[in-house]
Amino acid sequence: MVQARPCMPDFLHPHLDLNSETQAFDLLYSGSSRPRSPKVRADKWINLRNTGDFSVSEDSIQIANDAIITLIWWKDASQLDSLPSR
Repeated sequence: MVQARPCMPDFLHPHLDLNSETQAFDLLYSGSSRPRSPKVRADKWINLRNTGDFSVSEDSIQIANDAIITLIWWKDASQLDSLPSR
């Protein structure tokens, strides 16, 4: 069983702009999501060096013409221990 962490490390921050390789970008700018894997490189979402070596899962839904809700999670939370803190 995978144990959830009580909170995310405070040094993790999302990028200010959506990356074009995300499901959220597809929904927001094309109105529909192209079929893509729910896994994406972490550096597409997380603004921290060396996160491209890790994968996160993404699930996005459009709730209005200009609004998307996205859930991002690590299936392997042990990867968080390997991230640099700055």
